[in-house]
Amino acid sequence: MLISLFIYLFTLSVNKNLRNHFALLQRCLECSYS
Repeated sequence: MLISLFIYLFTLSVNKNLRNHFALLQRCLECSYS
């Protein structure tokens, strides 16, 4: 879970497309809880 969050924050700092990051965060959460 934490690793996915760090990856999300890293990509957020690299790219500025908020809509893509929201989708990426949802994908990380789905992978973590499934």
